[in-house]
Amino acid sequence: MHTSRSPSASSTASTVVDDEAAQHLIEKYDPPNTLPPLEYTRHQFFTFSRIYSICLHSLVVILLLLVAYQNRPSLLKIQTAGRTWSPIHKYLKYEVNSATFDYHHDTIFSGPPTKEHNLAWINLLKPAYFGASHDEMIHAGESFENVTELTAGGYMASLGVYHEIHCVRQLRFWLYRESYYPNLTTAQEDYLYHHLDHCLEVLRKSVMCHGDSSVITFNWNNIGDDHPQIQSNSRAVCVDWNSIETWATSRMVGNNPDVIRPEHASHSK
Repeated sequence: MHTSRSPSASSTASTVVDDEAAQHLIEKYDPPNTLPPLEYTRHQFFTFSRIYSICLHSLVVILLLLVAYQNRPSLLKIQTAGRTWSPIHKYLKYEVNSATFDYHHDTIFSGPPTKEHNLAWINLLKPAYFGASHDEMIHAGESFENVTELTAGGYMASLGVYHEIHCVRQLRFWLYRESYYPNLTTAQEDYLYHHLDHCLEVLRKSVMCHGDSSVITFNWNNIGDDHPQIQSNSRAVCVDWNSIETWATSRMVGNNPDVIRPEHASHSK
């Protein structure tokens, strides 16, 4: 028996084949889709936003830290514009110190004279003089007219603080003059009066120049006192003395250095 093929089935199969061929041609000749998936694009956007936000916040934090650093309480927050140059400036260190206000305890530098006291004062002033170079004299603004020269070269110089300590020591000598000046002559006494008056003025100027602003108070701790006693819990910003002494020792030329004497100068040592 002859079986005839259904026209509809043949037509359907032909359509499917044509569609597959068309799809193949589209995939073969159409350019690839270069746009990333939507989810990937959104993720990339959020990643960029996060990085931008982190960078922005980091910049703000850095700026705040810089402002805080500029406004921080500084040990060296002193107006120094116009200050005369000194070779020790870059070596100076500072510290917060409360020992300055310990008024009621003797130290190795105070009290009646002993061998230990005398040695302490000698060692304290041992590096008082140093040899300044020609360039250092110029930078410090010092005059070369009649300046004292060292025989070993350079110019006789000292730091101001050692001049002040010298003056304090001279006042100590006078306070205990029975020990230090047992046979004082009238001429020597006249000289000392003028010298000590000079020292008092040097110390007054220095004290007023540095103007200690620490708070001190008073108490009645000692029963029977007819006047209150001084006290203070203050802490002050002080120079680290070791930084001065270390530098001065490295440059010292002795307490009685050899100098070139002009013809009009006395040759008595």
